[in-house]
Amino acid sequence: MIVLGIGDGHGAGAVLLDGRRVLAAVSEERLTRRKRERGFPRRSIEWVLRDAGVAAGDVAHVAYASLWGRSVVRFFDEQYRAGDEGGGPSQWAARLHASFENEVAARPGLREVEERTSRMLLARRLAELDLDGRPLHAVEHHTAHALAAVAAAGFARASDAGDAPAGDRPRELVLTLDGYGDGLSGAAALVFRERDGSPRLRRFLAVPWERSLGLVYGAVAEQLDFAEGDEGQVTALAASGDPERCREAFARVIRLGGATVGPTAPFDVDRKALFGTLRKELAGAPHADVARALQDRVEEAVVRFARAALDHAGGEERAGTRLACAGGLFANVRLGARLAALPGVVSVDVCPAMGDDGLALGAALARAAPPARDSAGAAGDPPAFDSVAWGPAIGAAEARHAVERSELRTVTGERERAVEEAAELLAGGGVVGVADGRLELGPRALGQRSVLFDPRALRLVTHVSRGLARPPHMPFAPATLAEDAEHCYVGLERLRSTARFMTVAVDTTPWFRQRCPAAVHVDGSARVQLVSGASAPLLHDLLGAFRRRTGLGTLVNTSFNLHGEPIVASAADAVRTFLASGLDGLFLGGLWVRHPHPLR
Repeated sequence: MIVLGIGDGHGAGAVLLDGRRVLAAVSEERLTRRKRERGFPRRSIEWVLRDAGVAAGDVAHVAYASLWGRSVVRFFDEQYRAGDEGGGPSQWAARLHASFENEVAARPGLREVEERTSRMLLARRLAELDLDGRPLHAVEHHTAHALAAVAAAGFARASDAGDAPAGDRPRELVLTLDGYGDGLSGAAALVFRERDGSPRLRRFLAVPWERSLGLVYGAVAEQLDFAEGDEGQVTALAASGDPERCREAFARVIRLGGATVGPTAPFDVDRKALFGTLRKELAGAPHADVARALQDRVEEAVVRFARAALDHAGGEERAGTRLACAGGLFANVRLGARLAALPGVVSVDVCPAMGDDGLALGAALARAAPPARDSAGAAGDPPAFDSVAWGPAIGAAEARHAVERSELRTVTGERERAVEEAAELLAGGGVVGVADGRLELGPRALGQRSVLFDPRALRLVTHVSRGLARPPHMPFAPATLAEDAEHCYVGLERLRSTARFMTVAVDTTPWFRQRCPAAVHVDGSARVQLVSGASAPLLHDLLGAFRRRTGLGTLVNTSFNLHGEPIVASAADAVRTFLASGLDGLFLGGLWVRHPHPLR
């Protein structure tokens, strides 16, 4: 059964499923080249259908994320796409929009009318794409986040389930935290399995939107002069700060309580202080100190929320608990390690498309068919994601055309030779771009749209930052062969699965810090990506060839884009960015290309 999932807020995009198998998925920003594109994802829908070879008439269901409060922006879709929704979280227009959207969600009579209006508006736009008449299903915002997280975690393998007593299997628990959606900014749910393996969520904790940690983080990022969507830079800046001067100010904004006695979170947010007195209290404090105090307070609030969820979930804890996480707050790479340290937690997985770019996936999964059964009638295992490379691929013809239209020349189109030449270049201090294979879903470049360089060469940090116009405080992250992980990182035992997607930061070993200084942040941590042949074949081969030359199975991996632009999607995007950034070499759709005038 073919299901189309769409998201039309920030991070708009589309996902096409056949059963539970992802056929194609892409975020609208990668196609329009406008960062954080929002609104009806027309181009994404057209692309996923075309790429999968699925006719509109073959789509059985269409599912969309976020039920209430969005009919106004859906009605004024063109203006919504073109505008900035009132700016950052502290601006009065953005606050008015948030209040309206979430107040509708709190009023049953209004939300029924609002949901019908949204359905009608979306049905009209789908009709323009010959998708009229398809059953249209609304999926609550945090349910969509949760289903995407559970699918990415690959919970409930047959080896875990089978006939084992319930007390001998880890519990499955999913946490969501973000800015807001459908009246909430967070939720916790237990995951149960139907006989066919389908997940069923039982929500037992919810965080009202007024208590949003995501809005706190966004508002403070705005005060520090970062653009909306750049909250990750605040996390990076925090590593070099001293929180003591600003601790009390954030204690007044995020008030921490004890264990909860009701179905809500053990923290509160003083919005009057956040949007009123906080700016004055933080005036004159170094930005790094503000960022560190904010990071510490948010981490503590998230840890208390997770503890409350673990306590309220109850049940048998002999085998521990598996945590799956999604929502924009979990783009904060420090949170995973904090949760993994909690007693009783055996694994933590952060959805690779943790923000609103993952909502289309979760919406589609809400309507997905159960897995096929084998000849004995047993349900197949829910698929885990070895890769999220479901977007546009760059073919040989497209790559050749892009090269011919530029001043570049092709060195070779033979893969094995290209890998060896690239590894030789990397070992000699060169910088290599990769635009090969299918584009990944989510904010991380994982080897298909990456910029790579030698982790030993600290001088390349400044060089590459300048070429890509990256702010100097933004750290670079390592991609490491999975079999080398124990030599390099500390505390990966409960995070190995999610580390495939570069979603968590962990401490590094003294050996790694000494040998790979360009891949280590100022606090000794690294946002690691563990690479296997299944997750990123070309990157895996490059790492192997680099290790044969240097003894290190690690390269620095950053996303292939100029700062402020989306990650490159097409061959033309890649060539333009390659020429502008002055990298040395480029893998492009099976071709190996050298830059005529590298910046070095």
